[in-house]
Amino acid sequence: MLLTLIPAYGLFLLAVMSPGPDFIMTVQNSVRHGTRAGVATALGIALANLIHIAYVHVGIGALIAHSLLAFSLLKLLAAAYLIYLGYKALRSRAGTTDIVIDAATPRSTALRAAFGQGFVTNALNPKAAIFWLSYLTIVVDPAMPSAVLWGFIALLLLTAFVWFSLVAYCLTRQAIRQQFIRCGHWFDRVMGVLLVGLGIKVALAAR
Repeated sequence: MLLTLIPAYGLFLLAVMSPGPDFIMTVQNSVRHGTRAGVATALGIALANLIHIAYVHVGIGALIAHSLLAFSLLKLLAAAYLIYLGYKALRSRAGTTDIVIDAATPRSTALRAAFGQGFVTNALNPKAAIFWLSYLTIVVDPAMPSAVLWGFIALLLLTAFVWFSLVAYCLTRQAIRQQFIRCGHWFDRVMGVLLVGLGIKVALAAR
């Protein structure tokens, strides 16, 4: 049974590493507020996956997958949130960017905001809900002991946290981060365009 989980783990690893809203959010918060903010974003993303797992457990995941109305409502909420964050970033002007120089000591408000943004971005993603529905349908064996199942799920959530934390760590190394800081408000504008673009992509996504 454990051997069958190895390819399932590899599939999840590929999925979590593929660029998307979670990745963009981690990049933005890491560069703007430092490593700890990036890690807070990663924690929010990882924990939000529990929302999708709960969807699957109570059957809402199947509803989202098969109900056009439910899918549309969720994707429009996700799109609106991403476009809102992108709009805020696009409003950045020269000399007003809030990129902090000291990556080791971000404000506590920045950490809470980073966690919340990571959590909401993932929790509202309808494709994440459908991914978990499909993934758990494939992976879960009715004969699998609960301890093995939840241990495997815990490993998946830890993997998501470690991956996005690694992204945050790499992007906030001094030499790399200085390049972003030199861009100033232009970094925010690029992130804004990407977030708005992702929001539009989510809004137009088909089931």
